[in-house]
Formats: sequence, C-alpha cells, structure tokens
Amino acid sequence: MISAGVFLYVQPDKQVIPKETPLEKAILDLDGWTFQDDIPLASDIVEELQLDDYLFRVFQKEGLQITLYIGYYFTGKKVGAAHDPLVCFPGQGWKISKRDERRIQLNSKHLDRLPFLTMVAENGREKSEIAYWFQAGHSAHLSTFEQKLSLFLNQFIHPRGDNAFVRVSVSLDANTPEWGVAIISDFLKSFYPVFEEYIAH
Repeated sequence: MISAGVFLYVQPDKQVIPKETPLEKAILDLDGWTFQDDIPLASDIVEELQLDDYLFRVFQKEGLQITLYIGYYFTGKKVGAAHDPLVCFPGQGWKISKRDERRIQLNSKHLDRLPFLTMVAENGREKSEIAYWFQAGHSAHLSTFEQKLSLFLNQFIHPRGDNAFVRVSVSLDANTPEWGVAIISDFLKSFYPVFEEYIAH
C-alpha cells in the first residue's frame, strides 16, 4: 500500500514555484571552505537529469580541494530523476569499492545526524572518495525509495516536494579512504547548515 501511495504521489503535481535565490548564489564561501571554481554541465545532461537547478562547485581549504554537486528539484514529480552513482559511475568506466554507510553529528535545526553513503571510485590513475545521499525536504536518505517515501508521508506538511541529490568528492592520491571521509565530513559540517537554509527558503 505504501509503495502504491508513493507511486501515485510522484505523478500529479501542483504548480512548480522556483526558488528566489539560485544555488550558485546561495552556497558560496562556507565556514573554513572557500569557493574556487564552477564546473558547467552540458545542456543535454541538464535536460537528461531534468534539473530545476544545480551546483557543481569546487571548494578549497588549506590547499585541499573538494567538489560538491547538487542536483535540485522543485517538485516531487521529479523525485528519482537523479542517477545513483552505483549505476552511472561503473557505466563511465569507474571501479567502485569500499562502500559504507556513515553518519556525522551536525549543528542542524532539523537533523541531529546526517546519513550518507561513501565509496572509493577509481579510473586509471584517478582515485576519489565519494559521499552522497538523497534529500527530501529537510530529511536525508540513503536510497531513492526512502526519499520517495519521505516526500509521500510529509506532503501535507511540506507540499512543495523539494528534493535533491547531493554528492561530495575528494581526490585521494596516496591517502587512505578514511582520510577522505574525514575531509568530506569536515566539509559537510560547514555545508549542510547553509544547504538547510536554502531548502527552508
């Protein structure tokens, strides 16, 4: 019954109302991390992913670089449009290993702990630690099913249906995956409260 309800929820939708502030202006310098560069997406990729807004941005802190990607949707009708890295990365030639579920403590109004998935992705000489999750309003989830279920259960409290896919990556070079997770966790503690404010407005 719940699965059917989720399916029915994501089909019809009310008028889509864009955010007043785009992501590129809402998420700039963070606590300890400064904006360095943007990575543009080709128009056909934006269309394929059905993006209402997105951010593909490099941040740096004390010589370290981290890359943030947010694919944002203003309506629950598009929930599930994002591509799971477990599908798209291998399709692009990346080898996936060391998958894990993690949670970190946050200074957040809506989440005590942020859940996210991590994995190591390798392609030739490139090796990165990657973290990601699926956002539904003010809640974060480890799968698109959980994301859809959350939007369905909270549609009367949060009728907009805002949802997103969030991915953070850092190059490992000769460092260990645990080092990469520590760097990503430091970034997320600065990033998530700002992202939370964007969602709220």
